[in-house]
Amino acid sequence: MTATLLILVLIALVVVYARRKAQPDLARVALPVLGALALLLVGVRALRSDRTAAIVHVSASYAEAQGYVLGEALADTIPKGSKVLVVRWDTPHEPYPALAEGELQGLLAAVKRADLELVQVGPDPFAPANENPDSVNSLGETGVPVDMIAEWMTTHPDIAAIISFCELHPHVLRKSPPNLPPLYFVAHSDLNRSLYQAVETGKAKAVVLLKPGSDWRTTPPSGSAHDVFAVRYLLLTKDNLTEILAIATAKKK
Repeated sequence: MTATLLILVLIALVVVYARRKAQPDLARVALPVLGALALLLVGVRALRSDRTAAIVHVSASYAEAQGYVLGEALADTIPKGSKVLVVRWDTPHEPYPALAEGELQGLLAAVKRADLELVQVGPDPFAPANENPDSVNSLGETGVPVDMIAEWMTTHPDIAAIISFCELHPHVLRKSPPNLPPLYFVAHSDLNRSLYQAVETGKAKAVVLLKPGSDWRTTPPSGSAHDVFAVRYLLLTKDNLTEILAIATAKKK
């Protein structure tokens, strides 16, 4: 919107300047006003650009913490040298590139000692969801579907685990493909029955949950990845099911 207004103001400036001799009184008033308005719009665009960059930077810091903590859980529970499928959104549209890079850097730092083979796949969050051909929803809205995961498993039959920073379609947990490897993923939600059961049954080994009551405006603290992670998230594993359930239940009361 700001860009459109700026273009219109600049066009008006050119027109008034070109007609300044024919309409000197109009030019005398309009040129300073239009010039000031153009400068104002340029300033607004600059402020918005800086704000967007700051938001992306903050989000990327949290994404890196997610990658590290989830990768740490992966490295602790999978044999050394295993092949792992890494699912991240792939699109040039911000903030996705910065988030994907943060997730990857955190993950690489955490699994370095495990010497894992990481195979990256990147669905487009703006692509049409293909579980329902009649749906106008995108993958980013519905989550990664079962058939897409099944296709990746066919291409890479020797993967020992799947780590996903993309939201998974609910059917992945309810109607998963045969021989689905253990899942490690970011849920982008708080605790629910489906997530609880996925971890309880061992289908998912570790799930990143939104922390109840967390403030998304909070700037990430200086410190370790665990310090940053703890501001917004909880890591659900089989070892802390009861503890996380108590936290989620207490918040709802």
